Amino acid sequence: NKQSVTNYCITTCYRVGTLGDPNFNEIEQHLRNIAARKKFAAHFVVGDFNLPEVNWSNGQSSTRLGTRFVDLFNDLGLVQMITKPTHEKGKILDLLFTNLVGAVENTTVMDKNEVCSSDHYGISFSIKMKFRKKCNKRKIYNFKRADWEGLNRDLKSERWDAHLYCDAETGWHRFKTILNHHMEKRIPTITVTDKDQPPWFDSDTYQMCLKKK
Repeated sequence: NKQSVTNYCITTCYRVGTLGDPNFNEIEQHLRNIAARKKFAAHFVVGDFNLPEVNWSNGQSSTRLGTRFVDLFNDLGLVQMITKPTHEKGKILDLLFTNLVGAVENTTVMDKNEVCSSDHYGISFSIKMKFRKKCNKRKIYNFKRADWEGLNRDLKSERWDAHLYCDAETGWHRFKTILNHHMEKRIPTITVTDKDQPPWFDSDTYQMCLKKK
């Protein structure tokens, strides 16, 4: 059976406060395009919208443009989740909208300069979701079991002057091809499974991290 996949969309936005209707039209087009794509189970919109004229507790605005934004979010079923000021002047400028309120947890407005030096306060939140991480298998060289003496002999036997008597790009390609050919003969491979670590995080790196702790 094909496993069901749940797709969420996260949109980030920075809106300069002096921009008018053309900017609103662009934001509206993007949000409606996302809403029309049925593959997304939820949409999260986060960013600095610079709408100090909007009272988000009652959805009222003192300007026509602010009212257009409020009506747009309401029309798309996007609920604004930030309730505390995110600016040193006491305004809620940095916003978080979603059409799946139950998936948002731990919404927090940080202290001033907690993230960086700014007149804005950072916001953080968590999204509840279930997922299964795909484990990728790949082959890597097992350098601990390499035949280094044999590899050195193979490399010394090559006519490097002839191979590399060319331009740099061609020389690099030849060198890499020859080296890989001999490595495949002299260094065995093992299959590893990537889980939560990057490819370069091997057992030696893990042991060094333990020593550092």
